[in-house]
Amino acid sequence: MKTRSQLNTLGIEDHSSQREIVRLLSSAKLAVGVTIMLFAVLKANAAPQPADACRQTASDVLASCRAGADSDYQLALGKCDNLADPAQRQACQSQASADLQDARQTCQEQRDARLAACQRLGPAPYDPVINPSNFVPQVDNPYFPLTPGTTFIYEGQTAEGFEHDECSP
Repeated sequence: MKTRSQLNTLGIEDHSSQREIVRLLSSAKLAVGVTIMLFAVLKANAAPQPADACRQTASDVLASCRAGADSDYQLALGKCDNLADPAQRQACQSQASADLQDARQTCQEQRDARLAACQRLGPAPYDPVINPSNFVPQVDNPYFPLTPGTTFIYEGQTAEGFEHDECSP
């Protein structure tokens, strides 16, 4: 076989390297095709894993709660930035930080309670069938009248002092 320089001297082009590249590309395409087909077959034969909707909900609610706590913290810091007195600003920032830690702790406690409920209720999604025929058109409970426009006022002493709450059903 002639060397590349000998072929060039004779004016003959050597296409063997191009043929080798084409052969390698064809082999690579075949390998990729077989790999994709194997993954498709394996995936089709794999048993579908049931989603744990209860745990996923607990995780999503935790993320939402944390985002809300962080948002409240940033808002509080913005209010602190507008205090002219450095001592008051520092106290405000310290209070905002403490409130953030309390809110995060509450988020974690809510998640723990949800996960405890998940253990009792199972992983299935909560998707009840609502049948309107199970409801009455008018509430006529004399012990809990729900008349439109009614406002309930709850007042009393708590550990924090006098508390006043209003509720309109």
